[in-house]
Amino acid sequence: MRFNATYTPELLSRAQLGTNDISHSLSAFGNTELLQRLLYVDARASVTQQNVSLLGPQAQDNLNTTGNRTSVKTYSISPYLRHDFGFDAFGELRFTNDSVSYSGNTSSASTSNGISARLVSGPTFKLLTWNLAYSKSHIDYTQTGQKIDLENISAGATRLITPNFRLAANIGYEQNTYATTAGSPKGAFWSVGPEWTPTDRTRVAATFGHRYYGPSKSLDFSHRSRLTLWQLTYSENVTTSRGNALIPVATDTAALLNTLFLSQIPDPVARQTAVQNFITLTGLPPSLTQPVNFVTESAFLEKRLQATFGIQGVRNTVMANIFSMNRESLSTATSGAGDFNTSSSTKQTGANLIWSSRLAENLASSLGVGMSRSQFSSLTSGADRLGYVRFGLTRQFSPKVSGALNVNRVKNDSDRAGGGYTENSVAASLNVRF
Repeated sequence: MRFNATYTPELLSRAQLGTNDISHSLSAFGNTELLQRLLYVDARASVTQQNVSLLGPQAQDNLNTTGNRTSVKTYSISPYLRHDFGFDAFGELRFTNDSVSYSGNTSSASTSNGISARLVSGPTFKLLTWNLAYSKSHIDYTQTGQKIDLENISAGATRLITPNFRLAANIGYEQNTYATTAGSPKGAFWSVGPEWTPTDRTRVAATFGHRYYGPSKSLDFSHRSRLTLWQLTYSENVTTSRGNALIPVATDTAALLNTLFLSQIPDPVARQTAVQNFITLTGLPPSLTQPVNFVTESAFLEKRLQATFGIQGVRNTVMANIFSMNRESLSTATSGAGDFNTSSSTKQTGANLIWSSRLAENLASSLGVGMSRSQFSSLTSGADRLGYVRFGLTRQFSPKVSGALNVNRVKNDSDRAGGGYTENSVAASLNVRF
């Protein structure tokens, strides 16, 4: 049995408003083996805060009562069977029940039940590997009664051409159910593409294919040196807001630092401790600036391009992120559509950079600058341009107690009437770990 959980309550007292609020943050995962090498159970739970809509103030934290924030609560429990068919194949059959709920301005709560099965080639297959997969899930939005079904069956194979180069192909059929007038959301699909790994530090993989909505493609590039990390990815997926809440696609600060520290600290346990201590000392945010996962019940096509860079020095660390994301609604249902009620498609672009510097053994500074732009295709003047500058000092008083002082400047220029705003803030915080 394995279990890992991190819980952080944030206590906010607003003197002039006379309010006292608590915001919860939770990330928990557990796994248990009920029958040896056969029956297992995975369980996850999370609580986070996020902005509800692109059309409201884009707060980066919970300090201000913008009316555009919500707490997202998720849980997932998944029992599954695993079996090795000698050295020829490996199989898994899994059932998953999960839930996503929101507090505050939205009631787009939902539950889902799903089943998946896969069969993967074993060690016997060297030059040619293969896989078979099937999945079906049913999403039920409890407040509005809207239902979405997603079903997929596929077969894939990979052929090793040289020790560092291989070709992959995938074919299948998908059948989805949601309200739409843009043709039936089902049909055959295929994709082909190369994968090149010249060293254990560099990987390039790409695919090109076709799905029921048209041509599809993907790209995954990563390279790391002793001090740097470079990543470039492009993906296209039919998904939902709840799907992104259950499997976040954020540029996680801890994951980025974990890769940066890999060359210096090979041991994973020691590296995880070093990453956590570094984040605590420098006061870095949980993730880099990313597109807003606005709340909607609609299924949508998400096209995402993202580039990430990081460099680790003796006293200085720099991390940068650039993204562009298009979302196109695939559903005609207006109930619970969120921002898709205003525009059938949205585009978010942005970039940010964080520079942290260790000034002394227990003192660190961080400087963050960034910008983002949100556009709405159905609005002739529907662009919001947000920029920010943040500077912070963090002091480690003891191994489990730290304090921070942050100064922020945020400005949003909007083409929409009443959409612009400016924020200047100074915040002091105390962090205690138990």
